[in-house]
Amino acid sequence: MATATPGWLIRRLKQIPNSHVEPLATPGRLAIRIGDSKRVVFEVASRLSQSGTEVLRYAQELNRSQPGKHRLLLALDSIPRTIRHEMAQAGASWVERRTGVVHVEADGIYVHDAEPSSDTLDQREREHEVGLKRPTRLRGLSGRCAEALLLQSASCVDNDVVAISPSQLASLASVSTPLASAVLRRLESAGAMTAERAMQRASSYRLTRPALVLDLWSEEEDFASVTTTRAYVWAPSFPQLLQRLSRLNESIPAWALGGETAANLYAPTLTADPEVTIWISDVTPAEDVANALGGRVVTDGANMTIRQLARDPWARFRRPTSPLSDSNKHADKVEWLAPDSTTIVPGIDRLPSLWLVSKPRAIVEAAREGRGRSEEVADAARQSLALQS
Repeated sequence: MATATPGWLIRRLKQIPNSHVEPLATPGRLAIRIGDSKRVVFEVASRLSQSGTEVLRYAQELNRSQPGKHRLLLALDSIPRTIRHEMAQAGASWVERRTGVVHVEADGIYVHDAEPSSDTLDQREREHEVGLKRPTRLRGLSGRCAEALLLQSASCVDNDVVAISPSQLASLASVSTPLASAVLRRLESAGAMTAERAMQRASSYRLTRPALVLDLWSEEEDFASVTTTRAYVWAPSFPQLLQRLSRLNESIPAWALGGETAANLYAPTLTADPEVTIWISDVTPAEDVANALGGRVVTDGANMTIRQLARDPWARFRRPTSPLSDSNKHADKVEWLAPDSTTIVPGIDRLPSLWLVSKPRAIVEAAREGRGRSEEVADAARQSLALQS
C-alpha cells in the first residue's frame, strides 16, 4: 500500500524557483511543473534507510527494466557525491532529506538544486541567534548573495542605490530568506550596507559600498572544496578552442567559463592565451566534457581545468556571450539583469554562444587563483565595473 508523500519533500520541492508542486489524491503521488514546462506526475518511493550503493542499484535496475518510462521520485536520506553522478546517468530523480539536494529529470524538466533544506537552514539560523560569534562568511551560497547585490548595483542608473529586503535578495540569489537576511546583517555590520528600520527591525537595506562587498567576497570565498579535473583538448588556436566549447551547449546541462579565462574575456588584458577554466554541475562527470570536446582527461600537459562545486553557486548568474539559439534546451534566463545589449563580451561576438560566470564572480575567482598575471586580469575587470568604494 502506498504511503503519503513526506512533508519535508514537498517543502523542499517548493523552494525551487518557479516550481509548482501539487500532492495528488492518490497517496504517494504528486505533480511537478517548473515554469512553463508541462505537468509531470511522479510516484514517490521512500528509500531513507538504504545506503547509496543500494539506492544506485535500485535506480539502475529500474532504468534497465523501464528505460525512459518510469516517473519515480526517490526520497533519500543522503548519498555520496560519487553516487550522485551515477544516479544522474541512470536517469534517476531524487530528493535528499539531510543535504537538501534535488535532482529531477523527466519530460522537459531538468532541475539540479543543492541549496540546503529549510530544516538545515533553520538550525543554522537558530545557532546564529543564540550566540554563534562567527560572522556569515561570503562563500558558496552566501557568496552568491554578494554576487546578486553587486550585479544589482552595477545595473543601477546614475548610482541610484536601490533598497532590497531579505525576501527580495533570497529570490534574486535563489537562496533561503534566513540566509539572505544573515548576509545582509553581516554586510551592514561591515559598513557596506545601511538598514532601513521599521518598528526597530530592519525591513530593507541599501548597498552603499559595493567595492567593499567585492573585497570581502574575494577574501572569504573558499575553493578548497572544489573538485578539479585536468583535460587536454586539441585546437589549432585559442579562438578555435573557444569556438569548440560551443559544443557543450547541446550536451552538458549547465556549464560556464570561469576564473582568469572569463575575467580576460570581460576585460582583455593578457597577450598570451590563458588556460581554459570551465565550471560544470557537480552531478556531471568531467569525462563527459572532455569527450564532448573531442579531448581526454590527463594528469600532465593539460590546457583545460574543469571545476565542480556542491550546490553549483556559480550557475545562477552565468551569462551568454551572445544570444543563444531558442533550441538550446539548457539556456537559463535572468531577465532582471538585462545588459545594454545581448552581447556582453566585446570582440568575440562572432563566436558561437559561450557561457561565462558573472563579471563579479570572474573577478573573485581570478583574484584567488594567484598564478601568472591573474591578479592583473582581475584588477582590469574590476575597473570596468566602476564600483563605488
